[in-house]
Amino acid sequence: MSVRQMVSNQMSYALSNLPALDLPSIRGLAILLGLYIIVVGPVNYIVLRWQKRLQWAWLTIPLLTIAFSAGAFSLGYLLRGNDIILNKIAVATTHPGGGTSLRTYFGLFSPAQQSYQIELDKPGLVSAIRPDYDPWGTAAYQGGAETVFLQGEPGFVRGLSVNQWSMQAFMVEGTWDDFGEISADLQFSNNVITGSLWNKSKVNLTDIALVLGNNIQHIPSLAPGEEVQVSVEMPDMSTPNLGYSLSYRLFEQEFSKPMPTGPSRELQLKQNLVDNLFSYGFNSPNGGMFGAKGGWVNATQVSVIAWFSEAPPDLMISGRSIAQQTTGLLYMNLPYSFPESGHLSLPAGLIPGVIVDFPAEGGTCGYPGTSAVYLGRGAGVMEFYLPESFQRLALDRLVLHLTTDSGREVTPNTAVYDWDQAIYKEMDSLTIGPNYLDDIGGLVSEDQVVRVRISSADEFSGDCYYLNLGLEGHW
Repeated sequence: MSVRQMVSNQMSYALSNLPALDLPSIRGLAILLGLYIIVVGPVNYIVLRWQKRLQWAWLTIPLLTIAFSAGAFSLGYLLRGNDIILNKIAVATTHPGGGTSLRTYFGLFSPAQQSYQIELDKPGLVSAIRPDYDPWGTAAYQGGAETVFLQGEPGFVRGLSVNQWSMQAFMVEGTWDDFGEISADLQFSNNVITGSLWNKSKVNLTDIALVLGNNIQHIPSLAPGEEVQVSVEMPDMSTPNLGYSLSYRLFEQEFSKPMPTGPSRELQLKQNLVDNLFSYGFNSPNGGMFGAKGGWVNATQVSVIAWFSEAPPDLMISGRSIAQQTTGLLYMNLPYSFPESGHLSLPAGLIPGVIVDFPAEGGTCGYPGTSAVYLGRGAGVMEFYLPESFQRLALDRLVLHLTTDSGREVTPNTAVYDWDQAIYKEMDSLTIGPNYLDDIGGLVSEDQVVRVRISSADEFSGDCYYLNLGLEGHW
């Protein structure tokens, strides 16, 4: 199954778990329930006692229960019983220099078995969600009658067949032309990134998180046109991240609050989205969807994750009203500038690395986003990509930090590639922890790449080794 199919599969599941009732519906049912408790209890007792007919309670209670049940069913039908409910998940990505990509997942819930003709108000690539394996049943594309997806301005979905009280899912990929932009002016100084963040879009953003490694700064909300001062410390990423996932760290405060029924469905949905969007493709040699080489993980960028509640495109079904609810996630990277003079020390772990050659027995290991390789037998090769802005930086030395999660002190055979001589240079006396490379001539290629090879020190190593690269230099 491809990364795109896995993400689509999880999105269809998330769509099916969006709540189907809005706030007015819940309030109406809550009021009716409260009224039932009052009438069937104290009111019923007082009236029967006044009439001196307490023995009639065996009749009045069932009659009142039937009456209120009929009322609840009627209220529910009037509020949502004949509505088409559209669950919508929008994932927006802004790009350097402008432009916003948008992938929208739609889940159409039908109160009756029917085939729908749908029109989109904006152009985009319309397609079915067809996962290879769907363990959640009705959330995924089911087939049945022929469904036609027409691309154009606008786009159409014809013959979307939905069973009664079921959901059918599809997605639209395109751009969000009138989104605007999110901009920042960030500077690196003394291992802290500070500056300003502006919301120059037309969208109100909430639950904003600025992520740099293991460090996160939370911003409650950012209205259109609003500016906020930010400050994020450089994290220590030289040791394995064996702690909580990104989604837990984003919502740690909410998860730590005592809740009688556990986290809310909205919080669980957000956690599900973060887990599925940022758990695939990190260690792909070509960068993957959110890979280290030119993708979501990047040493010179602060990552932003924010939420919104409205997004295009809108759907139109002839002659039918649609009750719509949207959960939107925005992610982007923000570059920051370095001092134009003086000494620079970049901690190990902030320079992204990917595995480009796997060992004969072994593969990836560690939490997604970490530069780690599992060594059984054979050799693994990793490449680290220095920022382009470092081309004018005079490097003093490189720092290769080695860690293992097994607790063993056995270190692998390690060699760094010399691009000038086209050979690997073996490193002697490699230790667990930081290893300083002062003789760095030829170790950084013209396109700012450092290549490292590690191989098993004994026949059966079986360890997960974390390699991280740092540097020191001056402008």
